[in-house]
Amino acid sequence: MQQTGNTNSDRFKLAFLSFCIACTVYAGVIWNDFTYDDYLVIVNNPYIESPGFVARCFSKEYFYISGEATYRPVVTLLYRFIAETLGKQAVFFHIISVFLHAFTSACIVSLAYSAGVGTWSILPGIFFAVHPVLTEAVCSIAFVEDVLITFFSVIAVKLITSLRDTDSRQKTFFVHFFTAVCFLLAVFSKESGMALAILLPASIIFTGIQNRSLSQPDTKSFLRQQMLYITAWMLPLVLFYFSVRFYLLPGYATTPGWLGGSFLKASLNACVIAMEYLGRLVYPISLSLVRSPPEVKSFIDPLLLIAIVLHVMLALSCVATFRNVPVWSFGVIWFYVSFAPVSNIIPFWNPVADRYVYMIAVGFVLALACLIKELWLCSKSWGKILINCVIVILVSVWTERTVTRVGEWQNNQTLWGKELMLHPSNPAVLAENAAVANQNGDYKKAMELASKALALNPKYATGHYYLAKSLLMMKRYDEALPHYREVIATQKLQTHLYCDALFDMAYMADKVYEDTELAEANYRHALLVDPAYLRAYF
Repeated sequence: MQQTGNTNSDRFKLAFLSFCIACTVYAGVIWNDFTYDDYLVIVNNPYIESPGFVARCFSKEYFYISGEATYRPVVTLLYRFIAETLGKQAVFFHIISVFLHAFTSACIVSLAYSAGVGTWSILPGIFFAVHPVLTEAVCSIAFVEDVLITFFSVIAVKLITSLRDTDSRQKTFFVHFFTAVCFLLAVFSKESGMALAILLPASIIFTGIQNRSLSQPDTKSFLRQQMLYITAWMLPLVLFYFSVRFYLLPGYATTPGWLGGSFLKASLNACVIAMEYLGRLVYPISLSLVRSPPEVKSFIDPLLLIAIVLHVMLALSCVATFRNVPVWSFGVIWFYVSFAPVSNIIPFWNPVADRYVYMIAVGFVLALACLIKELWLCSKSWGKILINCVIVILVSVWTERTVTRVGEWQNNQTLWGKELMLHPSNPAVLAENAAVANQNGDYKKAMELASKALALNPKYATGHYYLAKSLLMMKRYDEALPHYREVIATQKLQTHLYCDALFDMAYMADKVYEDTELAEANYRHALLVDPAYLRAYF
């Protein structure tokens, strides 16, 4: 679709409107405190402001000074930049997170406008700006990596699609150069950025489709040339990334194994997880930090069958609309490609989480806006009024839910207090509330919450740790020791909980039982397991 009129001016106005809406909806998060893993990577990390920190981020010391288990230097350097230039207060980190989210929303508008959506391009920008399922990635500073990879990915795709309007070799060179930079920044923000390796070639294909015919010689030449350029720089960068990620700086994150115990079961579970993510994007009412992955028990599991039918229908819709409505097809492809790295087909911890939906949501909002546009154009006057009302209601409901969720992320007490209301019988939630109670000095409440967690799961190491911690603070040392020993016995090496237990036991050995030899042995053991954890004590 060829745009007319003052295209750049219209595009800027729509993008700026989306930017302002995102900033307004998330204004409340600026005054929130640190929460969740923010304490690990920022608050309790003295290295972040130390001399030589930047240089050490490009060495094996990275894992000792960052609090990260995998190599994500772009995120860590962003923390350093904020702490060094603005300060180590939560407000500055939240401002950057909100800005990145708002700018990503604006870039989505620009991308949709370039794709021929016209003034309807404001819809995906607004949908993305106010969608409540994205709050986890925006409100938690430690999850800003999901915002970053989406930010760089949208910019990279926008750059590549701009090649449709130029035959200049100089512009082509600079577009590919800055796209390659965005690719590197994305993959070194989080592993999921590798989705760009497929999204960028897909963008070239859709760029070739737009305003051209695939049967024309100039289109085929355009596609061959741009694919050659992308391959020329992407292949070396992918090899470079994998060599760094898995050989030079592999990190110490352990692999839990496939969800369900095998690759086949993990693949079947991935089908259901993708459907659940789509459902959460359509109906984002239940928002929670605690998510349990589905368990597909057989090939005739009802959830699996429904998921397969849904995915097949979406795939067929892509094929059917590939030429006539390419934005729909591209949105669906973006959804599945960005889902692939978090599908658990390649095993990793926490197989399901709301923050993973952040990048996936770009494809969803593009496809949804395209669907609404097509329905509106083929509707009569009453149908158009109905669609307009649905849009207003949808945006209003999503906005209200987002603002409410932002308030729930105010601090750890409000966050985990809400989780306790949703999951009163979840051991992890009970243990986290025990941790909050310990921090607030309410050791009796902490002991009660941790005891409830252990009543539900007697082998739950986190519950044992926070029960031991509360007993320690109440000076009931003999009662605390068995729980610390349970943590040591059940936890694998190189876990934070393991080291915390060792340090607390060393403290008791030194200050309570006056056994300096045992205390030194525990300190040395913790140092061998995880040198980075010394930062919390020295």
